[in-house]
Amino acid sequence: MTLGAPGVRALLVHIAVSCAVGWLFVAGIATERALLLAVIIVAAPLPILIRVVQRNFDPFEPLILLSVAFSVMFVVRPIAHLVADDMYVRGISIEVGFDRALLIAVVGVLATYVGYAVPVRRRERHSRPSLAFPADRVLIAALSLLVSAVGLFVLFALEVGGLRIALQLLGGRRFDDDQFYAPASAYFYLGPFLSIPATLLLLEAANVRRRPALLVLAVAAAISIVFITAGRGDRLWLLVLFGSVIVLRYLRQGSRPRGVHVLIATTVLFFIFITFLRESRTIETQTGSRTEVLVTTLRSPEDGLRDLVLGPDTEMFSVLALVGEVVPQYRPHEPGSSVITLMTEWIPRELFAGKPDTADLKIYALLFPDQYQRTKLGTAPSIFGGFYYDSGLVGVAIGGFAIGLIGRWMFELGRRSWNTPQGRLLYAASLPLVVILARGNPTDTLARVAYVVVPLWLALRYIGRGHEGRNSTSR
Repeated sequence: MTLGAPGVRALLVHIAVSCAVGWLFVAGIATERALLLAVIIVAAPLPILIRVVQRNFDPFEPLILLSVAFSVMFVVRPIAHLVADDMYVRGISIEVGFDRALLIAVVGVLATYVGYAVPVRRRERHSRPSLAFPADRVLIAALSLLVSAVGLFVLFALEVGGLRIALQLLGGRRFDDDQFYAPASAYFYLGPFLSIPATLLLLEAANVRRRPALLVLAVAAAISIVFITAGRGDRLWLLVLFGSVIVLRYLRQGSRPRGVHVLIATTVLFFIFITFLRESRTIETQTGSRTEVLVTTLRSPEDGLRDLVLGPDTEMFSVLALVGEVVPQYRPHEPGSSVITLMTEWIPRELFAGKPDTADLKIYALLFPDQYQRTKLGTAPSIFGGFYYDSGLVGVAIGGFAIGLIGRWMFELGRRSWNTPQGRLLYAASLPLVVILARGNPTDTLARVAYVVVPLWLALRYIGRGHEGRNSTSR
């Protein structure tokens, strides 16, 4: 499972060979587009192929998740545009910036893989002690998180004008939702997602301590998240919840999903989490009741597949093409903006009225001004879009390298602690965020870290205080 020195050399050599082969194949006889497309087709899924050849494939390795995300965004999407002869996104042509987007993707993907290939220095130290997971402390920590989640939701309800309006917002998206969310604090309306770390804590404690009551409370906490997110189709939060639960279960058993399990999960993901929730979440565009939408989704999988490869769920490459067209030709780069927004995004706008918007929000306002006026729920041009807006291809290379390095550090740190409850919990909670980061931006991902991983870490610190070194299965 380790990517040692031979693995590092193999990865770097394969990347170099793939680029050389792609260039030799089309050099002098094809267009720049063909060359870039050939390189990204080979490079994006390359880590998966290498891991399979090495017989070292682990679907829970960040490198694999990054490879899958990059393959969907930067291989499937551009090919879908070319095959369908549809070079538009939201009614705007992407023809001019198409090749630039391919170049950005190539630089970003390769930089990420190189960053991941850098060996992480291991410190010689004793193995981390396992928590005793005393049921009383777990219950106190979980209940504290749940009470905080409820309290913050109540404060959000007061901000938007009452519980009735807050529940109405949970029932589905509307074009005028921004009038309620704009003056509200993200600290409040993100508060209910503290139920996610509470769910994970309770699930692990129910297994360690064999307490059915903890399992019942964990299921109730998970149901509350589904209630909060399903109506609005907030699929990324559902991904964090269910992805963390699934990863936690397999890490606990020391196993990995079988092929049939992957097939079932993929089917559910496609029909329910992607297609159904997308089609049913906006009130004004619903074509019928949610039951009717679900039936239509199940009867017409081909429509759902087309919407997946050419619809908003994978439009990151398409929007990136628009970014490549207008930046820096019509909007100059803003060097350092990624770091600045990452450092200031946590400050409430009431305290910092001049707080800069993220690159994604500026791109959204620039490319789709009419939609931006109606709602700030826009689109992200992948993780590389913000880096390109910041400092061009140099920013993409530096940002991609940093993402790869973080992923490698996360994997090396995590796999040495999977045998402990705290190690499993933190890794399981963090892993789904890799996909969210790849298709989104650092500031949004950091916000999710702040409401899932950080509270979980603090809870584990409280639970383990005075209990380190005890057997985790002690009664």
